Amino acid sequence: MFAYPWIVLALDIIPTLFTVVGNGIFFFTIWKTKSAHTPSNTLLAFLSVTDLLVGIICQPLFIATMLQSPVPCCTVEMMVYNFVFGITSWTSFLCICLISADRFFAVYYPYRYRAFATCKKFAYITAVIFTVSLAYTTIDVIFYE
Repeated sequence: MFAYPWIVLALDIIPTLFTVVGNGIFFFTIWKTKSAHTPSNTLLAFLSVTDLLVGIICQPLFIATMLQSPVPCCTVEMMVYNFVFGITSWTSFLCICLISADRFFAVYYPYRYRAFATCKKFAYITAVIFTVSLAYTTIDVIFYE
């Protein structure tokens, strides 16, 4: 597919390594530090996990698909890549929207925010976000591929 596949590999491996290492360190730090278990950090840790999945699963699948097949849109690897990429990208997008809403409520309603925002509620909301992303991507892959 590419005239120089080693260039594509080199250009994709470097950001992948930064993605995996950086998000892994961030998630591990939040997980191990009890004082960092706040509602806002719960959302950031969830975003870190979705970005970590991109670095661990999506990027290697993209590299394998692009270097392996002359017509990448017709392979099983590309369908798996589209499915995983859809889940992680929708989850990241919705999580960033939730982080924005969280910061808005923390700034404009600081007293109500402390009563409303709990780690348990945000964990539930992130599970809903992942479920919605999974359902949307499943429907998209089944009916539009």
